[in-house]
Amino acid sequence: MCYFNGIKVSHTEYVRLKDLEVFVGKNGDGINCDLNQGPLYNQPYPVLKATDNGPELKQMEWGYIPEESKWPFLKTREEVAKWRFMYTTLNATCEGLFLNEKGKPSMYAGSAQYRRCLVPSTGYWEWRHLKQVGKSGKILKDPIKIPYHVIITDHQEDRPFYMAGICGTWVDEQSGEVVENFSIVTTAANELCAQVHNAKKRMPTILNEALGYEWMFGKLSKDDIMDIAKTQYSTDEMDAWTVSKGFQSAFNTREKFEYAGLPPLGSDEPFNPYQSLSLF
Repeated sequence: MCYFNGIKVSHTEYVRLKDLEVFVGKNGDGINCDLNQGPLYNQPYPVLKATDNGPELKQMEWGYIPEESKWPFLKTREEVAKWRFMYTTLNATCEGLFLNEKGKPSMYAGSAQYRRCLVPSTGYWEWRHLKQVGKSGKILKDPIKIPYHVIITDHQEDRPFYMAGICGTWVDEQSGEVVENFSIVTTAANELCAQVHNAKKRMPTILNEALGYEWMFGKLSKDDIMDIAKTQYSTDEMDAWTVSKGFQSAFNTREKFEYAGLPPLGSDEPFNPYQSLSLF
């Protein structure tokens, strides 16, 4: 989930975290990434990283690469590319930050403890899965996936909100390239996000400024980290609308698009684009 994210800041030179401001460049040029398609692994994304001088905006690669000491065979870009066919690390579940599904130490554990970051966003995209009716009036075998754009309603258009993240640094032994990378932490979905992302019912861990500051700079125990990572943003402060299936290549990736026959959020009715047609 949450493999498509974006930030579009056009009217400010700073992003704010609690009482700290981070300079992002004239007219926000340094923090504009209208759409990052995570699975492509080819577009840097601006991430807030903790330093001794406060938060710093760094361009990072979306897709966590684990520490070399634990995954020593990941020495080159080619090896990482092959590994990514087996493991998707664009997201890290809050439940799996320290222990994996087998009860063993997670690949994310070191970063969750010591290298937490914030991923600024002004909206992300998610897919709703629905049964669909064919021309014959029967339910088709394959479901349809309808894309939605999800935002925080209490933020101005050019003021980002923050997703909890973890980050790391990986070095390509062949080229010497240093790659700062990150993953977005996810939690159980609230009511709205469960209706949008109805397949897995997950959402990014979205933090207010106070919790975001604690996430990056707090001297936190594992229990504290888990408590923050499980934060579920209120449905009342979020909104979602449908966008075109081809939004990735659209001029306005966030533009609303109406689908005839689409049942409202929360409905289990199938998608029926033919219901408004009359036979004569």
